[in-house]
Amino acid sequence: MRTFSAISRSNSRYLGGPLCKPLADRRLDLFMTPIETAVKQRGLSSERVYTRMALELRTISFKAACEYIDTYHRHHKKPCGWKFGLAAYQDNVLVGIAVVGRPVARKLDDGETIEVTRLCTNGAKNACSFLYGACARAAKALGYRRLVTYILDSEHGKSLKAAGWVATAVTQGGSWNRPSRGRVDKAPTCPKQRWEMPSG
Repeated sequence: MRTFSAISRSNSRYLGGPLCKPLADRRLDLFMTPIETAVKQRGLSSERVYTRMALELRTISFKAACEYIDTYHRHHKKPCGWKFGLAAYQDNVLVGIAVVGRPVARKLDDGETIEVTRLCTNGAKNACSFLYGACARAAKALGYRRLVTYILDSEHGKSLKAAGWVATAVTQGGSWNRPSRGRVDKAPTCPKQRWEMPSG
């Protein structure tokens, strides 16, 4: 008659390892995401593995984009409308969104210009530049001749540079409130940088 230890050794190959491994751990393995599996098998940090996962472009509804903006955008609230929106996914997780609409500045609203009015991410590496590049390709495919966006004057614009955008101007900033047109400012009134995607 074989002892219990002998039976344990013979059955270990069917159970994914020694029986000393808790049963709960073996069950959890079935529900691990690819990132968690890589972290466990290779001994890597979750941050290192996460940044290596490929970004995937998907569509998104206006409602879902607004909810994401309310959660992640640092200084702007959701917009009133849009032309279209794009989403970045990583490992099947939504990591960033971009909203494209009519230019906020009336002088730019000529029917051939469009603006990235909101873009925010959860901090996933390269998600911002990925979305800026995708917006430029989408705008060109739709026939727009000019694509602009604005960032705070205190921001560096590295993601825009990485996506091929060019800084073209710095606005004076200021309030939208006027005696003839009363408004409540819901966004920063500081000077802003205007960036554009070169045509061609």
